[in-house]
Amino acid sequence: MSKQSMTVGFGIGMAMVLFGAVVAEATVIFHDGFEYGGTAGLESNLNTNYAARQAAGTTTSTYTGSAGSYLRYEPTYFGGNTLLLRATEGTTNVATQATATLATDFGASLVGTVWSLSYKGFYAQNTANKGAWSGFSVGNPPGTPNAGSAGFGINISGNGATEIWSKGVKIGTANVGNINAVLYTLTSVFDEGAGTVSLNFASATTNINMGTYNMSFVDSVRRVELKNLVVGDGGGGFTDMYFDDLTIQPIEPSLGLIDVNLLAGTNGLALTWPTANGIHYAVQAKTNLVAAASWQNAITNIPGTGGDVTVTTAVAQAQSFYRVIVE
Repeated sequence: MSKQSMTVGFGIGMAMVLFGAVVAEATVIFHDGFEYGGTAGLESNLNTNYAARQAAGTTTSTYTGSAGSYLRYEPTYFGGNTLLLRATEGTTNVATQATATLATDFGASLVGTVWSLSYKGFYAQNTANKGAWSGFSVGNPPGTPNAGSAGFGINISGNGATEIWSKGVKIGTANVGNINAVLYTLTSVFDEGAGTVSLNFASATTNINMGTYNMSFVDSVRRVELKNLVVGDGGGGFTDMYFDDLTIQPIEPSLGLIDVNLLAGTNGLALTWPTANGIHYAVQAKTNLVAAASWQNAITNIPGTGGDVTVTTAVAQAQSFYRVIVE
């Protein structure tokens, strides 16, 4: 994870305090931005084609898919030569469930942190809603959102009715309105320290805060699965659903301002700053801000609480500089 820092300077016997902030973008550990350069109209089973789908990120992963999962050339809604996870119904009154599971456990990069999972989705149907839904789950195994998952899941129906699930128990509902022929982005933010997940739905015409829910994982495995369930009507109707641009990344909070106080009658200095749950911090020091010498750890492994944290350190030099970093 990349570092963020806030630097303060303190000189014994002089009124000198310097404030500054460096905010780094969070590391993207997985992003599927695959662009297809082949023949338009191609459909291929997800099990046998395009083993490596990511275009950016630090973790390489592959998909495994069900027989109902397809990669579909789809420039109409997303633009470009994009191949998407797609599920589409047949002509019989049966349910077709398309699943694509990332063959990677992202837990080593995500456990105990604040992180997000987002994707673009599209839903198209020319008849009344027939129970089709689209969504994702995270856990070990990912499982279906509403049946025995060890982690978290969400499903959105064509009429906008949404169910939120944790470990096989429905923990909430929401409604984002009719999503037929709507290109949308679903973003979920997991705060593992606080044990919550926040959900947001956005399209060209709406931005809906779907709420924050209490949830937790049963272990350290974080596998991700995308799901589309389509129910056929036995006639000429159709339902088509797509995913694109799945992105998984930790979120590094901005540190904000550091409050600096000299402890009266001592050479001690108290540093106070706002923290986030699930994030650990360190205080580093050096005696010359412009010198090439490296910052040295003064205090490490400081857990965030979701509120202000104060630490104290002794100022042994005539001039000392301190910074707080996200570990």
